[in-house]
Amino acid sequence: MELVVKKQALPEIDFNYDEIKKEVQQELKKYQGLIFDDESQIGEAKKVRANLNKVAKTFDNERKRLKKELSQPIKDFEEKVKTIVGMIDNANEGIDIQVKAFEEKKREEKNNEIEELFKSLDIEEFKLEDIFNDKWLNATYSLNKIEEEMVEFKNKVFRELQTLRSLIENNTDYVLAKSDYLKSFDINEVLQDYKEKQQEIKKVKEEESKEIEEEKKNEGVYTLTFEVKATKTQIRKLKDFLVDNKIEHKRKEDK
Repeated sequence: MELVVKKQALPEIDFNYDEIKKEVQQELKKYQGLIFDDESQIGEAKKVRANLNKVAKTFDNERKRLKKELSQPIKDFEEKVKTIVGMIDNANEGIDIQVKAFEEKKREEKNNEIEELFKSLDIEEFKLEDIFNDKWLNATYSLNKIEEEMVEFKNKVFRELQTLRSLIENNTDYVLAKSDYLKSFDINEVLQDYKEKQQEIKKVKEEESKEIEEEKKNEGVYTLTFEVKATKTQIRKLKDFLVDNKIEHKRKEDK
């Protein structure tokens, strides 16, 4: 299908340009140097102006007429081509709707396959939406490739959680760090945050120790013996309280 222009000719306008130009130049010489500085001459000046405007308007009107006449074939051509393009666009719109609907259906099917694949890998550390990549929905992206990336990420998470476990001894701190890691999957960020928190805790403990030592000097130290009846959880909380407040204590063995 090809548009073939059978006839095309650029418009050529031939008129007595040199002749008119020469006549206009000669006519205008009459008015060069004229000075209208008297009230009685203003009427004549207006006549001169009107005559010059009339000649200019005559020429300009002819220019507009010819331009309109010569432009008409181009306008006709444009309208015809636009009609044909409109027909094609209308047909294309219907086809485009069907193509997009088909592609969306295939993407939904691919998404379901990806969900089933993720379930089959029995991953507990993170959810599919945590690592989902839109490129996986492309028809050219195979399920084998997607599985490789899922397994690779799973192994990465496993290794980095082991690293966190080895570097963070306190179980509570580890649980918090693990939670942060499973939000960002950035072990460097998590470790840096943990380091900063530990430094802050250390600073607070040092300040507390100084305050306790000062209290010992000013108030003295007392020894208090008492018996506690409580659950294991309560005893653990009591021990945490004693430790957190730097209170020396020891367990008495039953006799």
